[in-house]
Amino acid sequence: MAGLRIEFRLLSMLWVLAEGATICGQEDQCLDGTHGCDPVLAKCVSVPTVTQDNAGYHCSCISGYAGSGREGDCHEVDECAQGNGGCSQRCVNTVGSYRCDCHPGYTLSPDSRTTCTDINECLRDPCNSMTTCANVPGGYRCDCRAGFEYSNNICRDVNECRSSPCKPQEQCLNTVGSYFCVCLVGNCTDVDECAQGNGGCTQLCVNTVGSYRCDCHPGYTLDPDNKTTCRDVDECAQGNGGCSQRCLNTVGSYLCRCHHGYILRPGSKTSCIGMTFHLLLLSICNDQLRLSLLSRIIRS
Repeated sequence: MAGLRIEFRLLSMLWVLAEGATICGQEDQCLDGTHGCDPVLAKCVSVPTVTQDNAGYHCSCISGYAGSGREGDCHEVDECAQGNGGCSQRCVNTVGSYRCDCHPGYTLSPDSRTTCTDINECLRDPCNSMTTCANVPGGYRCDCRAGFEYSNNICRDVNECRSSPCKPQEQCLNTVGSYFCVCLVGNCTDVDECAQGNGGCTQLCVNTVGSYRCDCHPGYTLDPDNKTTCRDVDECAQGNGGCSQRCLNTVGSYLCRCHHGYILRPGSKTSCIGMTFHLLLLSICNDQLRLSLLSRIIRS
């Protein structure tokens, strides 16, 4: 009799396990393919059921799509329709995603996928020898250099001799972009305009025969609206200054900087590499060496 009871309990346990396996199989419709989720644009997520009648799953549209997730009910989301997708200029909707784009004359900032910055076309030196380049938002313009004037869509040489700039004992000879005076009686000397107040130039003054011109140090360019004043060139505006990560414009120059966790590659002023223990140790040692050399120079 005891043997029959044990056998009955074993059979009951097997029946319960079998029944449970059948129920689990029915509930996990994500595995057996009996769910109603869209097979391409949605995914099936298994969830525990409260009662046997509740569905053991729910449908969720993939990223870039919205809807119930049921078959045929996932539609693409136009991210550009909401706040222009966060783009500063153009937002281009794509299938399941979007991207930011810029107007002509602008480029995406290397530190952002949403912000457009002006391209300094003047760094490519697009103007000819008779003109100077002036960068403007979204483009550039070529202004006639001193000694030239705009006529019929080109810069033509100005004949300064027409205004009789020379002294009575001198003859005026026009040159391309300038002029000079030739002494007629042999007692004329060239006036060095740069010797007096640097010729009014803010940086460099170059004396020429019968005239002079203003020039700038590297990292500066002549202001097209004022031929005596130099202004700083923003090297970072074109190609990020050649820096692999961050470009920092300075007065008359620029510096490349790295993001957190990166340092400049040894021997390079533009390329950043990931920080390692050995590179960190080398950087510390180099700093200590520079401080030691500076201390020696001060003591001497």
